[in-house]
Amino acid sequence: MIAIDEARSALTFSESGCIGAQRCTRMRRSAFLLSFLGFSMFAASFAQGCSSGSTETASAQVLDPTQPHYGNSDDEWCALWWQWIYQLPQTENDAGMPNCIIPFQDPTGANCGYGQSGDVFFFTGTSGGTVVRDQCFVPAGKAIFFPILTATADNAGTPVAMQLSDTDLMAQVQAQIDGVSVASLSAEFDGLPIPNLARFKTQTTKYSYTLPPEPNDYTCEGAPGITGLVDPSYAACYAVMLPPPTTGAHVLHFAGSSPKSNPPLTVDVTYHFTVQ
Repeated sequence: MIAIDEARSALTFSESGCIGAQRCTRMRRSAFLLSFLGFSMFAASFAQGCSSGSTETASAQVLDPTQPHYGNSDDEWCALWWQWIYQLPQTENDAGMPNCIIPFQDPTGANCGYGQSGDVFFFTGTSGGTVVRDQCFVPAGKAIFFPILTATADNAGTPVAMQLSDTDLMAQVQAQIDGVSVASLSAEFDGLPIPNLARFKTQTTKYSYTLPPEPNDYTCEGAPGITGLVDPSYAACYAVMLPPPTTGAHVLHFAGSSPKSNPPLTVDVTYHFTVQ
């Protein structure tokens, strides 16, 4: 496994079924945080037609989801993406209130580089709704990994008597990922589509994460008092990895929906970002 940083290198994997696009929450709230990740920019190398006379539609180049890249499979990168979300440190203002930087709640993209390191750069979506992010800067030479829809589940903050078994956690994620409307998924980079998004569905993957001292992600989402190791957790994604994009300005758009989630979720995200 690639040692991206301490947060990512702590991950342990155990593959199983498949799961939906949300996040398992504390106090037994269903783990479903629809994370419709914005399309990532990638190098402007595209799969054109086979010949000048081809009638095939040009499409954006992606990395093969059946092969590992940068030391991990797409299943593992999905789990690493969640580990990055949970392990981001938060700070307090002078009044002792959290200054929360939650990537999927970023309205402008100005914080897109927060906590990022290594060869792979993560993009995020939202927990529902439409957003245009036009203040994101990405270092040159980074591959891009983005979940279009993703789900995770664990027992963090849940009373012992209410905790789910590993089997039930996996089943919860599986049900969410299986409930995604594949027909609703779309992604475009600089006007070129990424077709056949069904092939980017990962397997449900076991992982762990360590919540930093408060304030942390849970504090920011209204569940204080939870810190330390959370193990096990399970995650699955519809997620794409793109080769490093060329330097300069790019536009990435993606959309999708999960009609069987509670409540149903629809996401529409546009990134106007610069690689430099």
